[in-house]
Amino acid sequence: MSITRRVVLAAGLSGVLSACAVRARDASNSAPQPGTRTIAPTPTSTTPGPTSPFTPTTGAARSIPDIANHGTRHLPLSVRGRSAYGIPGTTEVGEVYDEVEANARKLLRLLGHPVSLFRSGTAHYDDVATRIVRDLGEQVIGFDVNGDVGATLTCRQVAEALRTVRPGSIVISHMNHPGHGTAAGMRAGLPALKDMGYRFVHVAGYVH
Repeated sequence: MSITRRVVLAAGLSGVLSACAVRARDASNSAPQPGTRTIAPTPTSTTPGPTSPFTPTTGAARSIPDIANHGTRHLPLSVRGRSAYGIPGTTEVGEVYDEVEANARKLLRLLGHPVSLFRSGTAHYDDVATRIVRDLGEQVIGFDVNGDVGATLTCRQVAEALRTVRPGSIVISHMNHPGHGTAAGMRAGLPALKDMGYRFVHVAGYVH
């Protein structure tokens, strides 16, 4: 999610905290009962290939997020094995290549078109690795606002993190832990940013 600002208006935190409380109650009230099943929506793509499982849907297809390369094994990208958060990184050029290119080819097969952006697992790189990514035709992308610290923050903390954005900020958050505070925090914090004049754009279109 990349953010640009047009107009600055005042916004308070009290409404955000109230929204978090409401979202928490909503989540508890809407929790599935034992024996019931929830179904996630099917991802869609506006440019499916012949073997793509993603089917365009009118309206919904235009609003889906960009899909980018996050690495084959979610490793820090290095030619010297430098670790981050206790995760050992790739150790030489061949491993860097495999970490980037193997997943790029998988995404090409699934989506029917190449991806243009890459962020390594842990978002840690060295200079040689970033050059390899560029040589492979992808652009390294980072972030300046950690929206949920690996899906560990509460609703209130996520909403507070969103208050630190600046014009052009890129916020990282995780949608793969739906039971955590990320979604509720986003729902609570994003309206205040819109009131401040921020608009939200796809990262791929913003950085190219």
